[in-house]
Amino acid sequence: MMRVILLMLGLSLAAAYKNPQYASGRSTMVHLFEWKWDDIAAECERFLGPMGFGGIQISPPNENLVIWSMNRPWWERYQPISYRLITRSGNEQQFTDMVRNCELSGLKDLNQGSEYVRQQIVGFMNRLIDLGVAGFRLNNLNTNHGFPSGARPYIYQEVIDLGGEAISRDEYTSLAAVTEFKFGMELSRAFQGGNQLRWLANWGPQWGLLAHEDSLTFIDNHDNQRGHGAGGAILTYKQAKQYKAAIAFMLAHPYGEPQLMSSFDFTNTEAGPPMDSSGNIISPSINSDNSCGNGWVCEHRWRQIYSMVDFRNVAAGTNLNDWWDNGSNQIAFCRGGQAFIAINGDNWDLNQNLQTCLPAGTYCDVISGSKNGNSCTGKSVTVGNDGRAQIYVASHEFDMMLAIHRGTRSSL
Repeated sequence: MMRVILLMLGLSLAAAYKNPQYASGRSTMVHLFEWKWDDIAAECERFLGPMGFGGIQISPPNENLVIWSMNRPWWERYQPISYRLITRSGNEQQFTDMVRNCELSGLKDLNQGSEYVRQQIVGFMNRLIDLGVAGFRLNNLNTNHGFPSGARPYIYQEVIDLGGEAISRDEYTSLAAVTEFKFGMELSRAFQGGNQLRWLANWGPQWGLLAHEDSLTFIDNHDNQRGHGAGGAILTYKQAKQYKAAIAFMLAHPYGEPQLMSSFDFTNTEAGPPMDSSGNIISPSINSDNSCGNGWVCEHRWRQIYSMVDFRNVAAGTNLNDWWDNGSNQIAFCRGGQAFIAINGDNWDLNQNLQTCLPAGTYCDVISGSKNGNSCTGKSVTVGNDGRAQIYVASHEFDMMLAIHRGTRSSL
C-alpha cells in the first residue's frame, strides 16, 4: 500500500511539498473535496490516471462530529473525534481499496489535514456526549474511560502546535494567508483586471512567494473559495472564464507544485456536499461530455483544465523562455522547446506572429478543442521552420487562452 502523506497547513509542511513522489511523467494533484472513497477509486481508474494526474487530495478520513443542527455543513469533516476511519465518504476497507486502486492507476493519495483541524481537537476536550459519524460518543475525554476497539479518541498531547505554543484561529488564518493564499490572491487579482498580466513576467519568489521547491500552488481551495482568509477575492468556478485562464497560467508556469480544486456547487458557504434526506453523500454522475452532475462541479474534468495538466507533463523539466507581452494584458511564453501558451486578457484581439519554440508542423490548440485522428476539433496552429506562428485569440472567445505542445494530444 502506498504511503499516505499527511498534509498540514502552515510552516510545518514545507518539507512535504518538496517531493510529492508522483509517478514518472505525471504532475498536479486534485482535491476531490467530500468525494466518497468508492467514487474516488472509480475516478482514478476511469479519468485521473489516463489524463496524467499525479495525486489526489481527500477530505479527512477519520470519524468526525455529526452536525445536523446546521444540516451537515462542509466543515463537519474538520471536527475530529476519534481515529476510526469511518466517515460519510466510507469505511476503512473502502478507504484501503481506494488507496490501492488509485496507486494502480498511477496516482498518489495525499490525505488532507491541517493545523487548524488539530487545533479543533483541543476544543473538544470539555465536550460531553457529542456523537461522531461512526457512532462514537465523546464523554469527557479528560477522564480515563475505556474505549471500544479502534475508537481511541484524540487526546490533548497529540495536538501538533507551532514551536510548542498553541495558536488561535485568527492567528492560524493570518499564517495561512501569508504562506498559502498569497499565490491565489495575486493571480485572482491579475485575471480579474486588478493588475496587468505583463507583470507576471517575473512570477515567483520575486512576488514575495516562497521558493519554488517549498510551494504548493493553487488558485482556490475548499476554504478560501468560501471567502475564508482571502477577503472574498479568490477566483472560483463561479467566474469560469477568468478562473480557467488563471489555472492555465498556473499549470503552464514552472513555479511550484500545483493543486487543483474539484468542487460541489454551492450558494450557501456553509453547505455540505450533495446529500439525500438521511445525510448520505450523493455520488457525482458522469455525463456524456465528461462533465459531472448531481450537484458536483468537477473542475478537473473541464477540458481547459485537464488539458493543461497534460501540457505541464509534456513541459516537465523545462524553464520558461521567450516571454512576450503587448505591454498590457496579452502575454505568451514557451516552456523550453516543448510547449507554448498565449493568454489574452485585453478587450481587443490578440493577433500576433509569435515564437512558439516548437518544431515546424501543425498543432491542435488543446484549449478550444482536442486532437481527433489527423485533425483538430478546435483551432489548429501551423508553426514554421523558424518556430514562429500566427497566434489569434479574440477577446470575445469562450476562452482567454491558446495552448499547444509536442505531446500526442496536440501534435499532428
